[in-house]
Amino acid sequence: MGCFLTISVVLRILLTIGLIIAYGIGAFLSLKYMDIQINMVAPVLTIFLSSMMVIIYQYLLEKRDMILSLNRMTNFNENILTSMSSGLVVIDSAQRVKKINHVAMNILGFEKEANVLGKAILPARLSQILSNALETKEVIKKRTILLGDKNLEINVSHLKNNSKEAQGAVILIDDITKFVELEEQARLNERLADIGILASRIGHEIGNSLTVIMLFADNLKEILAGQGQQVEIVQEIIKEANMLAKKTDALKNYARPITLELQKTDVNQMLETVLRKISRDRLNPSSRFKKLNY
Repeated sequence: MGCFLTISVVLRILLTIGLIIAYGIGAFLSLKYMDIQINMVAPVLTIFLSSMMVIIYQYLLEKRDMILSLNRMTNFNENILTSMSSGLVVIDSAQRVKKINHVAMNILGFEKEANVLGKAILPARLSQILSNALETKEVIKKRTILLGDKNLEINVSHLKNNSKEAQGAVILIDDITKFVELEEQARLNERLADIGILASRIGHEIGNSLTVIMLFADNLKEILAGQGQQVEIVQEIIKEANMLAKKTDALKNYARPITLELQKTDVNQMLETVLRKISRDRLNPSSRFKKLNY
């Protein structure tokens, strides 16, 4: 902007000098020849030179305004590229990079823009897709590709000149790796939920059968009362059925969401209770364990 102000000042100085020269020439001719025709020429010459200087001045001012407008538009476009959440790459027909924003550089693993511009440096997988798109004039929308350890979604549009001839392509790139991971986790959770429901149904059916088995086993135990070996066999059946019932309950609980009931607990009292239950000699646990204070 300071440069344009300097040009404006210089133009004003040149215009002033031109006017002075024009009036000087007219005055000189008037004083030297003292002729009516020359006196008539001097003002005309002055007006002509003045008009030419004004025209040149206005032309240069228009050029300055055009350059300022172009710079504002360039800065506006740069702000758009910088503010985009998607990566943007512009290439020519030879896949040389003409424009790239910082998001695309981060996604593709480039460090400096200067090392990318003007070079056909795009990754091989992406370059192959772009080569086919440029050759077939295909417009690509939301295609997912795997590039290294990243899942990318790309959109490709063709860049054309005023004659509708293809000059390259514009590529939009989004890193959807986290989205894909979340989607896969959601599918896994759905499968686990289905497995849990199936396990609950199987457990319920097995539980019904076990209830019948234990009922008849209890009746059989009463019938065989006094017959030692047969009663032991029935008791073993009941024992195994009870164990299977517990496992079935665990299977059914697999499908149920775990809910915690939080409450304040005296840790010292809880430990003393546990130790009293497992201590055979009933010794004072406080003599063997340090009491916690919190």
